[in-house]
Amino acid sequence: MSIDAIDRPSFVRRPSALDLYSQYLNAPAAQPQGPASGGSAGQAAVINSILQLLQALLPLLQSLSQNGLQPTSAANQLANQFGGGGGGGDSFGSGAGGGGGSPSGRTGGMGGPSMGPGAGGPGGGWPSSPSSPSSPSSPSSPSSPSSSSSPSSPSSSSSSSSPAPVSGAGKPAEIPPATGKVIVNEPIVVKAGQTFNGEGKLYQAGPSLGDGGQRETQKPVFILEPGAKLENVQVAGGDGIHTRGDATLKDVWWKDVGEDAMTMKGPGNVKVIGGGAYAATDKIFQINAPGSLSIDGFTADGFGKAVRTNGGHDFPISIDIRNSVFRNGDEAVVRSDVKKANINIASDVVIESTPNKVLAPSTANVQGVGAWDYKPYSG
Repeated sequence: MSIDAIDRPSFVRRPSALDLYSQYLNAPAAQPQGPASGGSAGQAAVINSILQLLQALLPLLQSLSQNGLQPTSAANQLANQFGGGGGGGDSFGSGAGGGGGSPSGRTGGMGGPSMGPGAGGPGGGWPSSPSSPSSPSSPSSPSSPSSSSSPSSPSSSSSSSSPAPVSGAGKPAEIPPATGKVIVNEPIVVKAGQTFNGEGKLYQAGPSLGDGGQRETQKPVFILEPGAKLENVQVAGGDGIHTRGDATLKDVWWKDVGEDAMTMKGPGNVKVIGGGAYAATDKIFQINAPGSLSIDGFTADGFGKAVRTNGGHDFPISIDIRNSVFRNGDEAVVRSDVKKANINIASDVVIESTPNKVLAPSTANVQGVGAWDYKPYSG
């Protein structure tokens, strides 16, 4: 608050601090008192130094006043910028002006000049050393409006077939319509590590592959070498698919199973993902070599045994079935003669109108079906 407003009626105008400074500086210089009156040459020198200092400050104070900025507010701005306390106000009378903080932030600044007996008060306390003032961060440039993502281009899936209808927990309900038909007279060999995409077409076994009955001499429609993958295809007739090692069958459908849908001819791990098989007279998956068979998301309707290990033979085998549906089976979902077979049928597998879930020796490790029976191989 300005000193002009202290203890004065509003209608009385009194001189401002700057006016008093000017009057004081323009007054005749006080003569130093002699020893008789208590004065000394040292006191005179101090007074003259103070007068010279005030005389040097007068232009600055006048400039501040002309720009509408009081000395005290200027000091406060400097103090706030550098971390010190606020500057003391000009004191008129006996009051002392409070000291502002010094720029270093370690000691208080000088108090404001006093026009009465009181002197400027001491500087403020011991504020912590200010960190260097951080430069104002430049306004961040407005982010360019996010361009609306262009619709993703359809994946270059070579299949034009519509997805299979599904029911329940993602289980297919029926075979999708074929996008075309190819008659196969010689087995199609998918080389090791390669993928064959059938584009949703039906690959039908020609007469040279067999009649699609139960004769053991029929030829397969596809042969998968180790590491091969067959996907998005429909197969009918012949001896289906032969695997000679690790293989993946994804979205493979058997519209009319011939001798078998798929036969593991060589040791390996075979994965069946999605797809389905219909109208199998006997077996869907035949296992003639050690390894593993995992089935996930598969649908089978009409079969004798969905999975069968080679009758009367004992070799290491693991069978895992999940998220699949088996309907209208004549005998069992899994039948094996392997004494130490590992067979797991997950809780999300649906089995309908099939007398047995598993037929296997009592020594087999069977999970997910409770009790199971065994039917010995009879040739």
